[in-house]
Amino acid sequence: MYIAAVNDSWGRFFRGGKSEVSMDLPVRFAPPQVEVLTAQHYINQGGCDMVLFKVSRGTTESGVQVGDYFFPSWPVKESLPETRLSLFAYPYNVDLKTPARIVARDDAGNETLSSFNYQVFPKKFHNDTISVTDDFLSRVVPPIMSQTPDLEDQGSLLKNFLLVNGRPSRSCSSAIPKWRRHSPTIAPTCTTGR
Repeated sequence: MYIAAVNDSWGRFFRGGKSEVSMDLPVRFAPPQVEVLTAQHYINQGGCDMVLFKVSRGTTESGVQVGDYFFPSWPVKESLPETRLSLFAYPYNVDLKTPARIVARDDAGNETLSSFNYQVFPKKFHNDTISVTDDFLSRVVPPIMSQTPDLEDQGSLLKNFLLVNGRPSRSCSSAIPKWRRHSPTIAPTCTTGR
């Protein structure tokens, strides 16, 4: 694309001024194409599966979208950048009616949503209550706090316990999308000690 702006400036004795900008922009007449290569997927609610698919050239981002969750895809091998795989989860906290779809975006900003064959099996998740005694808190929390200088003392063992057990999850959760964008071949995992 080429843009030129000209004015009839008096300060330059009517010769005017001229500014020019030239840039290459992608031109796409069709959105990205997706071809699903795997046949059927059986997923437990809270479980995961892998889908294999091909995208058209010019696709810059692709993966599986389940509700608000996006699971990026990765090239199967360097010599086949259009053949992608995505390890995706069907999160336990997503309604079973929420669709899982392959998303492909190109360098011009076009987007394609493509469905694939899957069946989600509902699961009942058990919950339990764990008793945490004052003795346990006094044995475990102070050593962790003393070895973790970036944690600020909250003034009580219980508040410090909640800080120690909640903070790694939040910091890892916020870092994962950044790691994914910078890793061409692997999706990092984050453990929180639970």
